[in-house]
Amino acid sequence: MKTASLRDDRYVLDECRSSVDERLSGVCRRTYPDVQLGSYTPDEAFFDLVRSKLVAGAMLAEIGGKAVADANVSATAKVQKGIIRDYVSGANEREQVTGWLPAYFRFPAESYTPSGAGRLSANAAKAAQIATPAEK
Repeated sequence: MKTASLRDDRYVLDECRSSVDERLSGVCRRTYPDVQLGSYTPDEAFFDLVRSKLVAGAMLAEIGGKAVADANVSATAKVQKGIIRDYVSGANEREQVTGWLPAYFRFPAESYTPSGAGRLSANAAKAAQIATPAEK
């Protein structure tokens, strides 16, 4: 099944990215590379992996603005993800937003929740320490 394969690919990407050695991330933070995923657009496999209403709401605020997110705060995560899809594709009279990358795919990786994104957040924090070593 193609969707399962894409979902597996996204999971592998997340696991690989979250286990990158923090020293490499530290070097990248010092050199500030323009890391982008080219023409990546969030797809169905990505949205299948987003299960948290808190995360969907934060993504909606990021791509659609605070007013749109506030108007849909009581909507289910499924509805919120549908609105995000509309912004990505320009459907349902939503203005198309191009070049949007979810925070997990940016460099350095970020999280949408205060609890972070597991190892991804931990490695980003370690990389920040390496990039700005303490004064001695």
